[in-house]
Amino acid sequence: MPLSLDGLPTDILLQIVALLGLGDIVSLSLVNKTFNGLSQEHSFWLTPLLLARLERPLPCPNLEDLSVHTTKELKRFALDTLRLARNWSEPFPQIVGPIKSFPSGRHSNILFCLPDAIVLYCLSDGTVICHDLQTGVNTEPFFVGRINDMSSLLEEPEGLTVAALVDNQEIVVLTTSSHPNLSISLKFRRPLDLGFQYSAVFMNSTVVGVARSANGSEPTEIQSFNRLVPSISSTIVTDRPPSPVMGSSVIGDTVYFIFHQLSDPHALVYACPPRLLAQAPPQPNVDYSVQRSHIARIPRPLEYSQEERNMRAYCVLSTEPHYGQNTISIAYSFGHELSPAMEITFWPRPRPLARTTFATEEGYEKAIGRLMQPARTLAIPGTLSNQPNTAWELIVSANSGLALILVVDPPPPPSPPVAENSAVHDGAQHEANADPDAEVPPPPLPPPKLLLARYDPILDSASLHELQLPSEFDTRQICAVALDDHSGFAILITADNIVHYIPYA
Repeated sequence: MPLSLDGLPTDILLQIVALLGLGDIVSLSLVNKTFNGLSQEHSFWLTPLLLARLERPLPCPNLEDLSVHTTKELKRFALDTLRLARNWSEPFPQIVGPIKSFPSGRHSNILFCLPDAIVLYCLSDGTVICHDLQTGVNTEPFFVGRINDMSSLLEEPEGLTVAALVDNQEIVVLTTSSHPNLSISLKFRRPLDLGFQYSAVFMNSTVVGVARSANGSEPTEIQSFNRLVPSISSTIVTDRPPSPVMGSSVIGDTVYFIFHQLSDPHALVYACPPRLLAQAPPQPNVDYSVQRSHIARIPRPLEYSQEERNMRAYCVLSTEPHYGQNTISIAYSFGHELSPAMEITFWPRPRPLARTTFATEEGYEKAIGRLMQPARTLAIPGTLSNQPNTAWELIVSANSGLALILVVDPPPPPSPPVAENSAVHDGAQHEANADPDAEVPPPPLPPPKLLLARYDPILDSASLHELQLPSEFDTRQICAVALDDHSGFAILITADNIVHYIPYA
């Protein structure tokens, strides 16, 4: 007689469970009493969650030790993760719980989110605070300066760390933590040389740096500093004139720079290998220069591929590539008698290459550089919303890099047809009072939309979703946005300086 699955020894069943996805183990736990009892085992949930963490964010920090959580907590992590994925896969994700709102005071800009906390910034005085969502307590305002640009977040044992370009004069590194106590501290501050324009801040575990240019004709340089010994620095010279639209991205210890072309769907990619960065004092016999790795063609959306559209590059966002997503580039497209649109392109993390397969270090570095390629582009009708009270652009990447939240002004509705010079009412014809040459007033503009753009590295697909809001919520009043796709919250700050935590999981 064949042995049924639930008749296998527990250790064999747990080895099978370890190969299943979160949805499968939840279904398995509901099959019968045997599997329900098996779901009380700690490893029933732990191993699948560890595997799932490689693909998507869980409702806890990436570096948190899952094994310290109880079986009940691990099961809740699995259910919350599945519920968020299911809701956000819908065309119109719905709010699933009460909205938590609290005043932001003068700190009405969002830097980034932590588990159970948020870092807020005041543009007028250059200070930051951490707000504890559980207790409502704020840290004392901490002076940073006027932030011009930020690196992607880096999760380190002591907390979330970010590098910022301040007043185009210095680089600072901030570390924030919500456990065991809410805190924010300055880990690095380095003045920059005067006479340069700086952009595209980057940071990895050992160095922090920035791109710079002296004027419109000099080539772009990459300057990096050792995080532990700020006096150690290196300057890498590229062969590329400065570009108004560029961004940096870090994979391992290699730093990539993407120069988005202004007028066509191409991007120039440069790769800075770790040996040229400030991991050690500069060596006199080393050539500190890099050339373009390759030209990457931005894939056009199918719905726009046949239209005569012009491109205008907008920005490049970098993310910490925990889940296979790496960089996001954004451009506007427009054409004769065509409605404007935004095009969002996702650049997945390149697959690692084995160093042993290359005869020389130079060959290995060239191959690494050419791996950075765009994959999918989303077309979004309309333009990025820019409300009067908005300090920064209303487009932000989630910490995971797998999703963007943005506020978009839809295209204006078509103008109504010109009215006839007469009107018919109750069967009688009357002359219209209106002047036939008078201009017809345009129809009212539709309110902005709160959108979610997502990339799935497993399916290699991109999708667009409109986040639903309460009917009384006026999207014209949104002045700051953020996205916590660990816990499933959209965070909005409105013009009345109120922070709204909106749950979608």
